[in-house]
Amino acid sequence: MKFSTAATAVVAAAAPALSAAAFCDPTILITQHEGSRTCSYTDTTGHRTVGVGFNMDAVSSSTWSSICSDCPDYHDVYSGSKCISEGNIHTLLLYSLRDAKAEAGRVVSNYHSMCCEVQNVVTDMTYNLGSLSGFPTLVRYLEESNWEAAADDMKTTLWCRQVGERCTDDANRVRTGCGGHSPSPSHSPSPSHSPSPSSPPAGGCKTVSYTHLTLPTIYSV
Repeated sequence: MKFSTAATAVVAAAAPALSAAAFCDPTILITQHEGSRTCSYTDTTGHRTVGVGFNMDAVSSSTWSSICSDCPDYHDVYSGSKCISEGNIHTLLLYSLRDAKAEAGRVVSNYHSMCCEVQNVVTDMTYNLGSLSGFPTLVRYLEESNWEAAADDMKTTLWCRQVGERCTDDANRVRTGCGGHSPSPSHSPSPSHSPSPSSPPAGGCKTVSYTHLTLPTIYSV
């Protein structure tokens, strides 16, 4: 069998989205912004947190065990009597990252075709906020690939005033955009003015209330 010209065209058209999804890795950026702790602590929003901003209040003890089977007991970690390993931290981060990416893709229509520099920022913000659904102006600018306007809008939000340097870094990355061209996926592996609270994601991403292909089978024989 050989693939027809039509099949080749379909695969080529799908490649940007698949490439971006496969190669954009925001873990370094998120860890830089969140920090990483082996022992639990209470964050500035009052949530018990561990690892790279993993919100323990967002999961039950049974969910904790299913996410990280080799983690110490949920209650022991929550109380601070036991800490987790670097491997545990990575496991929890990947779990939260899965939810953040899914939510970012749901809210920002061109998320999967963005260059990694911008996509990683969108993921980072979603990881921190829980969702960008409360930032319609920012989302519109991102979907228009209007990087300057998106960066300017980020700087006007209450979220920006509250997180400080994280916002400055993210906004600078968005302002740089995709090298002055339309967004395209990177092949390098890693990494509204009136926002409203978002619903917490299924996993341990922190939700902060900031008054914030399948490809068709086409072939010829």
